[in-house]
Amino acid sequence: GIVHGGMLMAFGDGVLATAVYRQAQRRAVTIRMTSDFVHMVRVGEWVEGTAWVTRAARSGRFVEGEIKTGNQVVLRASGVFKLFRK
Repeated sequence: GIVHGGMLMAFGDGVLATAVYRQAQRRAVTIRMTSDFVHMVRVGEWVEGTAWVTRAARSGRFVEGEIKTGNQVVLRASGVFKLFRK
């Protein structure tokens, strides 16, 4: 009856990558991602993710984000992404 943590991590990776794309207007690949599980998610609950770039380097981006269900944070994540060449 609860969502597997790996599913939340995959969703979080997509949320972080989307923030990178919106900021850099370039595709990127995940180099490193760390996740902290804060609360469980029950099957059927709506989840939303938010992420923001915290540092922009020439060839990469550092990103943080969180996934929530309602007002409850369920996962916090941070990552490093390598930008593809234009």
